[in-house]
Amino acid sequence: MFITKEAKAPLLLPLYRVYESNNIFLCQGKVITGPNIFHLIFTYLIIIISVLPIYVIICPYIESFTILGSIIIALTVFFILVLFFLTTTAFCDPGIIPKKNYVDLSLPKGRTAFTTAKINGTVIKQYWCVHCNHFKEPRSKHCYTCNNCVTKFDHHCVW
Repeated sequence: MFITKEAKAPLLLPLYRVYESNNIFLCQGKVITGPNIFHLIFTYLIIIISVLPIYVIICPYIESFTILGSIIIALTVFFILVLFFLTTTAFCDPGIIPKKNYVDLSLPKGRTAFTTAKINGTVIKQYWCVHCNHFKEPRSKHCYTCNNCVTKFDHHCVW
């Protein structure tokens, strides 16, 4: 087989750029967040605005390390922890189950929308997700906000 100069290599895109979802991918797909980034920004603002008056009004009047000073230090530690955990929660993968976008994997006509599987000796129904074209894992649900099936479905989409 001969390759000419005019022949072009196939264009390979990272999965996060072609994945059909409402999520926002950052840092070349290494970070994922919900579809509405403004909820996250609003949450950060509420947290900062609620703590800001303490630093502006009370902190200038602390002259020495007293009980009040130790309370301010504890408040600062908790404030940093809240921001850290909010950031960690907002930008981690919530357990998205990859979609199967193949025509041959759609539910065949006449077949029921669920199947049974035996897991640890217990028979469990697995329901078909018509949006993601696969049988859902136990405790997973399809989230219509982010358009993904999520394991152990939680309130991940707002943040």
